[in-house]
Amino acid sequence: MVAVNHVSNSLGTVNPVGEIVRMAKGVGAFSLIDGAQWVAHGRTDVREIGCDFYVFSGHKLIAPMGIGVLYGKRTLLEKIPPYQGGGDMIKTVRFEGTEYAELPAKFEAGTPNVAGVAGLGAAIDYLNVLGLEKIGAYEQELLKYATRRMLEVEGLKIVGTAKEKSAGISFVISGLSTLDVGVRLDREGICVRVGHHCCMPVMERFGVTATARASFAFYNTFEEVDALVEGLKRIEARSQKPEASSIEYPVAVVIGVETAAEVVAEDFLLLDDREAKGAYVLELGEGLPRLWEMLKRVSPRVEGCMSEVYMVGRRRPGTRDVFEFVADADAEIVRGLIVVLQKIYSGQKASEIVAFDIEGFFGRIGLEQFITSQRRNGLAGMVKKIRELARRVLTENTEDTER
Repeated sequence: MVAVNHVSNSLGTVNPVGEIVRMAKGVGAFSLIDGAQWVAHGRTDVREIGCDFYVFSGHKLIAPMGIGVLYGKRTLLEKIPPYQGGGDMIKTVRFEGTEYAELPAKFEAGTPNVAGVAGLGAAIDYLNVLGLEKIGAYEQELLKYATRRMLEVEGLKIVGTAKEKSAGISFVISGLSTLDVGVRLDREGICVRVGHHCCMPVMERFGVTATARASFAFYNTFEEVDALVEGLKRIEARSQKPEASSIEYPVAVVIGVETAAEVVAEDFLLLDDREAKGAYVLELGEGLPRLWEMLKRVSPRVEGCMSEVYMVGRRRPGTRDVFEFVADADAEIVRGLIVVLQKIYSGQKASEIVAFDIEGFFGRIGLEQFITSQRRNGLAGMVKKIRELARRVLTENTEDTER
């Protein structure tokens, strides 16, 4: 089986699916085309493509969530057994044996998604009235205009520049985390997708950890492209902050990890909703000294973080077991989380750091409300690193005592 997407969701590349299908047939392989990123942007003819299977999800066609289509050649679908059981997918059921229903009922077990089916049909009718060829032509004009204008942004690089593209642009901006790009555009009312787009091998191929992606459809306008570009220019301008000339380890504001955590918790609990908490963390990140290049040269990347994070910790000179650390990251919200950890941990006794239930603290302040699961994984990676460094301080202290 050769399976390939009609359009790359991460790059926008329109793949030559007809040619790929012919190549697959040439070696005796079946073919499956994932058309989710294509079907709303141009005419689809499975006979012309020649594929054995074609699939897409309805919400890509402005239909409701939870509905989609599997097209398959009848001769193959008849050979494939049903993958689940339920009402209407059988002719007869006996202990001696079961006879399945004819196509397509064999694959439609249980109560159908009636509302989803109706919505999908209405969406297809609507797009056909607008004209898929007209939609595709308009979106290509948006793509050309956006490509030209986005290259005005200092440090912006487009990832994926195939000759045949759908109306989507993946990009990175030098020195900026794509997460920061997405969060800051969101605060201006502009929606883009950020991350690895479920395509980590593609990201590795292009030498990036993630991209931001602006996707355009028939309802977008040239004025919205202008708003996107101006927003990106403002974000890039704000990112130009000088690197600190030296490392200064933060001292404890209050003594005791538990007490410091209470102070931090009070700040968060005064904020009403996730938007306010997220904005607060971003503001904390803006105040963190930039040590990116310096730390990158002397420390390994913290494992488990989607963003690049570098950290250095030590026992404070002149003390027996006081731990302090500095860190920096390529994402502003992660930089804000670093400040939170510094407020709790830096300048405190290593034994208290190791024993403190930071996970319980995160639950108290509602951390899951304002950062993604991937950022929580990265935060866990930073906490693990801090605990490792604190344990090292304790070990050094024990060795000094024994000597």
